[in-house]
Amino acid sequence: SAPAVAAAAGAVAAAAGPASKRRDPSRPLRALAAKAGDAPLTRFEELRLAAFCARERSRAKMRSLAGDLKADAAFGRAVSDIGTTTGKADQACVAAFADRADVCGGDGFRAFFDEEVCATLLRGVAKAHLAPFEARLRALFPRVDPLVESAAGQFKFPHAVRDKEVKGADLPASIQKASVDSMPDDPTPPHVKRGVALRRALSWQGRVHLKCAASVSVKSHDRTRAKVKAYASSSGSSEKDYPYAKLVSDPLRATLICDDAEALDRAWWTLKEGSGGSLELLRAKNKLGSDEMPFNVHGNFAFSDPSVAGPPVVVEIQLWSTHLFVLNDVSHWQYEVARAERFGDVSETRTARADVAPRPARTPEEKDESSRRDRSSDDGAPS
Repeated sequence: SAPAVAAAAGAVAAAAGPASKRRDPSRPLRALAAKAGDAPLTRFEELRLAAFCARERSRAKMRSLAGDLKADAAFGRAVSDIGTTTGKADQACVAAFADRADVCGGDGFRAFFDEEVCATLLRGVAKAHLAPFEARLRALFPRVDPLVESAAGQFKFPHAVRDKEVKGADLPASIQKASVDSMPDDPTPPHVKRGVALRRALSWQGRVHLKCAASVSVKSHDRTRAKVKAYASSSGSSEKDYPYAKLVSDPLRATLICDDAEALDRAWWTLKEGSGGSLELLRAKNKLGSDEMPFNVHGNFAFSDPSVAGPPVVVEIQLWSTHLFVLNDVSHWQYEVARAERFGDVSETRTARADVAPRPARTPEEKDESSRRDRSSDDGAPS
């Protein structure tokens, strides 16, 4: 059963030693399952377990790398001391419509107006600000190297694309062999480590990358609507917060990926103090300084540009260490595999992106074919 797999996975992950001494996790798990009287594990359950164990090691490595970043002799303390600040970050463009819902209907319409009309309005405002927002970040950081988006929607470091060091390997394919030995303690790709080493001689701006693209920077309608619903049902919200879409503080997002503590600290202060008024810090959270996963820093800023009429839009800018950024992505997809009910769920999640139409529902014939493949893959016990 799934709970038994999860419990056994925790026991296996806790008992895991150095990579060279580990065995296939399916063996101790089968022994634990047999004691509990459970059915033998399928191949896909073993795959999920392997992904779970790999994720535990990825997270442990992230914690270690975060400690190294904060221990930097010159800038570690400065990064740790980036203040966490709280404050209001309401979307003025949505708040202006607070009384419109009462004109047309009652409570049912108020929810529809908030989740559909206001959420759509907010996304439209975000899209209108995307081009000047990206241009402003490029002006603030003129020597940064933007990440390159492939046709498949994956983002790669520019030097890796130029040197053909990354070929878009898919995580599920990389862990189809359910063996802990096949997953190193440090899953950071070699090209990332090599790139960081090569950039050490550059100025701090040469050690920063920018991730800002329409496919990921503008929050999708489904995710915006889900956030509006969550705010509406939250015990911390009240009627005065209506429309709740005004509380969505990340309709437009960007990420700065920094090789080291100096680059991260200087990038933060450039955003906070050097934008010439186009970015006004409203609130910030330093998860690196507070030792919280995933060890990043993010701030909400009011962004305005003369080319776009109306009030400023509240945006989110995240700052990451390069190693932590890469490992967090690896850890995320390990988690997606570990929690998936079927292998197809993994690929569907991986291709569900901001402005890409969702995959159509499977036909009965496709479901039958998928079930047939699953039964075929589960025939026989794994070695």
